[in-house]
Amino acid sequence: MARTRLGPSGRSATGERESEEQAAGGGERAWRPRCRPPGTAGKNGTAGGGDPLGKADDRLAAGVAAEQQRQQQGQQRQRRQQEGEELSHPAQDTVRPFVRPGRDNIAAPDLPAGLDWVGVEPESMPALTAGGPALVHFVEYAQLNSVRTLPYLSEWQRRYREAGLSVIGVQAPRFPFAAEPGNVAAGLERLGVDFPVAIDADHELWGSYGCEGWPSLFLWSLGGSLSWAHFGEGEYRATEEAIQAELREIDALRELPEPMAPLRATDGPGVRVIPPTPETFPGGSWERPWVAGSDGEDLALDYQAGGAFATVEGEGEIEVELDGEWMTLPSDPVPGLRTLAEHPAHEAHSLILRPAAGIKVWSLSFAPGVP
Repeated sequence: MARTRLGPSGRSATGERESEEQAAGGGERAWRPRCRPPGTAGKNGTAGGGDPLGKADDRLAAGVAAEQQRQQQGQQRQRRQQEGEELSHPAQDTVRPFVRPGRDNIAAPDLPAGLDWVGVEPESMPALTAGGPALVHFVEYAQLNSVRTLPYLSEWQRRYREAGLSVIGVQAPRFPFAAEPGNVAAGLERLGVDFPVAIDADHELWGSYGCEGWPSLFLWSLGGSLSWAHFGEGEYRATEEAIQAELREIDALRELPEPMAPLRATDGPGVRVIPPTPETFPGGSWERPWVAGSDGEDLALDYQAGGAFATVEGEGEIEVELDGEWMTLPSDPVPGLRTLAEHPAHEAHSLILRPAAGIKVWSLSFAPGVP
């Protein structure tokens, strides 16, 4: 039987792992992918697609000082290593990746014409922000970090829409299948997402906002000025408090609920977690999947994490062995993220996947866990 053994480096028999920079901290890592092959152009002839902001300085401002964050990230990681500390909450590992903007006139980019939408398409960003604050959340429905944030977004919409908050998502595809409207609609429905989601297939809006990875969140105030931004998972309480602050600007006497309790043990403010095994690309890079039958009959690796997940495409059962115990994941026509195992804490395990012939495995990803 042909087996692809994936080592701790992320290398497989078919090639090298993705070389893009990763931030330590597993579930909070901010990926910096090339959203299209180098040198290709978007609809308007630019590498990043159309630019509703129009000016490079505004586009960088909307990105909220990402370069400064990366520099601070390295400094914090070095300090932790010197002090011998265990990794704290992943959001802290991406260096306070929530930001109050340094200026008060960063305007919300409008929504490019011609985007496909899942749900009701908003009239425009000016129309949305004329009625209250608006959250714009960039995600990839088949990517672990994005999926873990979506329950919070759905609950914030439920809690605050009557108070004036609008929530829209932007599906910025990382995988080819995730640009197809049918796949996106089915995947989002399965995840319980009921707010409108634009399919930014050419990453035009992604480029205009200066996004660095999935997920990326921007809160625009009444009138359309940037109030808050956050990259990666985490800081859910702080983000909800920022939403409430904007709503109180509209009605200081409105009664608002206490911020949500953490949905997972790793989500609380200041909680300590252990970084998981890095994401692995069994096909050799993030651009190529591993194909069962062509690249081997099964995948095997050891990992340490609070959970293991696979991004797969294709119909057919997947047999999963965890520490010698077998189970079967049923066939699923909708490509996306599959849960392989979830653990109460950071744990070490051995995993083997045996997919039906033709199934594509794009990624194996791992969630952070508490000690």
